[in-house]
Amino acid sequence: MNKDRLLFIENGDIRKVLLAMGLPMTAGMIVTAFYNAVDAYFVSGLGNSAFAAVSIVFPLMQIILGIGLTFSNGATSYISRLLGAGNIPRAQNTATTAVSFALASSAVVIAFFLLFLEPVLHFAGASGATLAAAEEYARIIIISGFLTVFNVTA
Repeated sequence: MNKDRLLFIENGDIRKVLLAMGLPMTAGMIVTAFYNAVDAYFVSGLGNSAFAAVSIVFPLMQIILGIGLTFSNGATSYISRLLGAGNIPRAQNTATTAVSFALASSAVVIAFFLLFLEPVLHFAGASGATLAAAEEYARIIIISGFLTVFNVTA
């Protein structure tokens, strides 16, 4: 970690630190919300089956995202305490471990989803024409789940 950044976090004015750390996160959440709204608008133009497919696959995507967030949130708390104690090598090891375990755990869930995609989609509510669209969309989203997990964990 950059020493200047660490000093800023340790010794900076709390308001400035919170703004510097919170604004990028808030901007990212706003962009994600905007993306979801625009995505829903354009997909709805493709028909009811396509829109239903996106709605059915969304929880699967959230499960994969949840794995990454579980490891990143847990590691972040511990890493913060380690950095506060000046134990930078252990903090770096913790970050590496969190990313590794998040990717390994998501690989298991992604493999499960891909192996049992049709029953999982049926369980989520897909049927008929919706099932075909959901399967096509889910394969892309589920496989790209590795990137999502890496993004939120790293």
